[in-house]
Amino acid sequence: SDDDVRAVAASILIPIADYFVQLAPNKIPEIVTVLWDCLKDLKDDLTASTASADASDQRLYPFFRHTITSVRVAVLNTLLTFLGMDEVEEWVDHRTFSLVFQNIIVEEKRDVLYISLKVWSRLLSHVSKPVEKNKLFNFTSQHIGSWFSIVMTPLGTPIERRLFYIPDGPIPMETTPITVTSPSNNSRRRNSNRNNNGGDIAVTSGGYSIDTGMLQQDFALVSVDTILRGRVIASKGLGMLMSCWPSESLESTFKEYIINCLSSSWALSKQLAAVITEEWSRSVMEKEPQNNQSSLIQNLPLASILSNAMISILESNPPRECQAMLNTFVSVGKVNSDIIPPLPTYVLGEKIQTDNSTSLFGIEIAAEFSTDVFNNLLSHVSVKNRRSSNDDTQSQLQDRQRRVVSSIGYYEASKQKNDTIVFAAIAGAVVALRVLPSKLNPVIRSIMNSIKSEENFELQKRSASTLASLVELCSYEDNTIR
Repeated sequence: SDDDVRAVAASILIPIADYFVQLAPNKIPEIVTVLWDCLKDLKDDLTASTASADASDQRLYPFFRHTITSVRVAVLNTLLTFLGMDEVEEWVDHRTFSLVFQNIIVEEKRDVLYISLKVWSRLLSHVSKPVEKNKLFNFTSQHIGSWFSIVMTPLGTPIERRLFYIPDGPIPMETTPITVTSPSNNSRRRNSNRNNNGGDIAVTSGGYSIDTGMLQQDFALVSVDTILRGRVIASKGLGMLMSCWPSESLESTFKEYIINCLSSSWALSKQLAAVITEEWSRSVMEKEPQNNQSSLIQNLPLASILSNAMISILESNPPRECQAMLNTFVSVGKVNSDIIPPLPTYVLGEKIQTDNSTSLFGIEIAAEFSTDVFNNLLSHVSVKNRRSSNDDTQSQLQDRQRRVVSSIGYYEASKQKNDTIVFAAIAGAVVALRVLPSKLNPVIRSIMNSIKSEENFELQKRSASTLASLVELCSYEDNTIR
């Protein structure tokens, strides 16, 4: 077809582009015009070739979530090229920031994800120059709330698509939910939707979108680790954004978002809030490297606020251990329970319930029901019923009891895993802020638990990096630890 011919012709220009510029500069305007017009066609083969040779900002927008991986990479590389040129401020705007950030959230390919982060970093650098003082605020302030909402969406919960910017063009991100019938069918569809070059192929407008799994948070289509990787990288991007933000409005812009996330009941929100804080601190220290461990706290009030909140979370575990110790005195030591002092109900920095009369279901209540309440109710079952039908009644009751006990064990295992992730992230933020608690045990324990037991390799690497930073911090002559 005509498209195929033009696609091959365009691909031939790629390896000879440098020589073409040197030997036939008078032909460049004509060639650029042809390639430019080819982008309007938006056909897969043609676009894959022309997008690698030339493109423009607004004409690039529909290609951000193109079905072919090489096209998505070409779009990002083109932006990097433009960002390396002078006078890029003429085309960078809030749409560019939104599309790149969204790319980080929904991209499944690791290499494309990290190129997106690189583009994000370049965008921040260009609009953060002193001569562009207000452009960072103008381009991003209106989207910060939406970005935090997207990043903090619980795993498995569909992302609100109204928070996304959808560019004009025939290859937009799918905006309507797609019903998933079965994992096996999805697997077959995904395998059949692969092109020969290994890129993603998906049908748009009325078919399947490459972003369906990520937007729907459908674990039948995309793994938890893949989703979490995008969230962590997006959190890193928000931390980089904070490091470029004007100091006079930094606290008023970000404090509420991060504090609310740290006090959230969702482990993911706490983890990512800590990642944002850690990356913000690291970015600031890279721009202004100093060995004074308290410099960030002294210069930025927000750093002090966040460090206090995070240290309180790290130190919130001892009351639970103390209560277990007190209980041991009663159960093993036979100490009269009347002389055991009560522990405070709340931990400093914890969000206190305003209505103390409300009884909340928790693991303790579940355990009580599986033991005391169960035994009490079982005693009310008549002996005749318990012996009837070959002990069928009692076996069914005990089976229900075992299910409750199993669910408690699953909850505790899940909670331990989440605690490891959250505390490791918070420890990383505390180390990055260079403000450590008087006792290092909570920090070291949180880091080492992650290094030893974390199954996610990328989170494990972050903890290892935190450990190295902690050792470096302790080696400074002016540190307050030794």
